[in-house]
Amino acid sequence: MKIIISVLSAASILGLIVVAILVFFPYNGGPSITLPGWFSITADPPRKELLSYMNEKYGVEFHELTDEDFKGQPRHFEVRRWQDSFNGIVVYTDSFPGHYFYVRKKIWDIRDDYSCHLVQQEAEEIIHEQLEDIMTNEFKIYCHPYCNQDNECPADLTADEYLSIGSYEFIIFICGDGEEKEQDYEKIKPRLIDILENRKIRQYSVTICYFDPEYFNDINTTDTSTCISHFDDYNAFGSGSIAGVSREESGSTFRWIENKDDI
Repeated sequence: MKIIISVLSAASILGLIVVAILVFFPYNGGPSITLPGWFSITADPPRKELLSYMNEKYGVEFHELTDEDFKGQPRHFEVRRWQDSFNGIVVYTDSFPGHYFYVRKKIWDIRDDYSCHLVQQEAEEIIHEQLEDIMTNEFKIYCHPYCNQDNECPADLTADEYLSIGSYEFIIFICGDGEEKEQDYEKIKPRLIDILENRKIRQYSVTICYFDPEYFNDINTTDTSTCISHFDDYNAFGSGSIAGVSREESGSTFRWIENKDDI
């Protein structure tokens, strides 16, 4: 009986330790204390450690962005929100002007998206080459990195590795009026499935947009502001999943949106 009680006591202590760790280090990886009434006090991210990590990893000098510096940037986390939600900071470097990068401290390691940006354009060219023989209209591929990378991306990340392990938004911009949108998707779908099944891409959701030439030509896939500013000007817009879709299926996981108010 004493042995059983001792075992139970040890298990209880271990359980309390695990609970204490989860309370002190919540999902965002930063130390936090929750007071009665669910009021939480979260420590600031380790700025010096994160900056030192980025400087050493990439061999260039990074600087932290403030809320004022970051104000009004499209499709980006606000600095304070990123700090509180993900225990990280937003940084920039003169080696890659006009772009912002996210670095965060998890419990055991650090994640950042800088190397994803370094290979984004090459990654888009890889997908473009995979589709260009079946496309009748001019098109652009958009594989912009998500700020919150799930996997560790090394400093020497390759474009192929980025497509297979990175987290990114996958959009196909097509120059045209969208009259052939259904036929285009039926051609694109099996090719994307092949790429996905061969583990050449990780992202299984795809968005397809059609734009008039004047808007299409302005799109710079490495500059999110040029892409987002034209979303209101699309002719046809589709969004759906290519995961688990067989060649025999009708593509029921994909839908076209004719009215921008329905997005």
